[in-house]
Amino acid sequence: MYVDFVMISRLGLSDGGRETWLRNFLREAGRQRADYKFNLHTLSKDKVNVLTLVDSANLGSVKEIGCNRGLLPISIVFVLKFGLNGLLKKKAADHVVAIGGLDEALAVVFSYLLRPVNGRRILWLRTIYTKEKAYRLSKVARLILLKFEIFVVKNFFDLVIANGEDTAEFYRGLGVDCIVINNGIEIERWDKISISPSKRTRIAFIGRLAEVKGIKSFFTSVEMLASEPRFKEFEFHVVGDGPFREEAERLQSGGLLKYHGALANDAIPAFVANMDCCVALTFLTDSIGGGGVSNALVEQMAAGQAIVAWDNGIFRKTLTQGSAYFVPQGNVEQLVQSYLNIRANPEVAKLKSEMAKAASKGYSIVNHVRKFFNSLEGSAKVDS
Repeated sequence: MYVDFVMISRLGLSDGGRETWLRNFLREAGRQRADYKFNLHTLSKDKVNVLTLVDSANLGSVKEIGCNRGLLPISIVFVLKFGLNGLLKKKAADHVVAIGGLDEALAVVFSYLLRPVNGRRILWLRTIYTKEKAYRLSKVARLILLKFEIFVVKNFFDLVIANGEDTAEFYRGLGVDCIVINNGIEIERWDKISISPSKRTRIAFIGRLAEVKGIKSFFTSVEMLASEPRFKEFEFHVVGDGPFREEAERLQSGGLLKYHGALANDAIPAFVANMDCCVALTFLTDSIGGGGVSNALVEQMAAGQAIVAWDNGIFRKTLTQGSAYFVPQGNVEQLVQSYLNIRANPEVAKLKSEMAKAASKGYSIVNHVRKFFNSLEGSAKVDS
């Protein structure tokens, strides 16, 4: 049995959550179900990509769609080229899964419009599309795009999977029937990691360096604490890439933090284990934010680190008052105070981190993959 996965990505080792998820998923799927193989349709891969860490026996084929930057966005070029390629094929597909959002959904709609699918057409939502694109769109354009997205989702897919309750609630509120399969991680990767002690309290931001992820608030908190004598008791780290890379480099030049760029996924466990605190600062409003349970957050929980998070619906689905330091969304002063609290009361921080580590056990990639196969094969219910 073959499953076509459609995901617009170059599959780089440092690209982000979807790529990390794909690697983990394929590895575990190969362990659980040898009777399934996955045909992957994506962009031209980076030379160093997540598939180099996957047993090739898990893959049926890897089809790369060459899409160069030009007048049209790469996502639109992919939709058009992949769609045209699919229209020329007559052989039926077993199952088809669009992984991401509206871009991948449209690619599947066009490509399999005339080509039969014996099994299920599935959309696996990894984002809230109109919130992800909100910074580029006017309110009117966003509403029009949302109506179009909902039309596509409701009329062309047999099953919709959300990777978190916040994503599911958003789409359910618009009439989309969807199930939840929370993200999963390889728990055992985080159990035996050597830790180097430090006299300073090490605080890390790991993620895309974009405003919606809270990087500006993190930078401001670092600069605010830098004006205090206690700043020398702390050490700040940033991992990732994005629009605010130059600001990260500027602050590194000024001695305020250490910028590591985008680290390969396999380097993350050792890095996180040698932090004392990780921040989770994705914003959630009516127009931005959301996107399910974060792989990065669950990994940080599994590493047993103190977590400082905005007090919003994204993180309340995963963390509790007993397992994290919640800060009112956007309140940088309270963010700084949380750093000081962790430094002043390490016993409390340790207790919270232990609670977070225990909670991470509920996000096993083993259960995650099992739930996917249950949904693929038409189980009546898939628990989240």
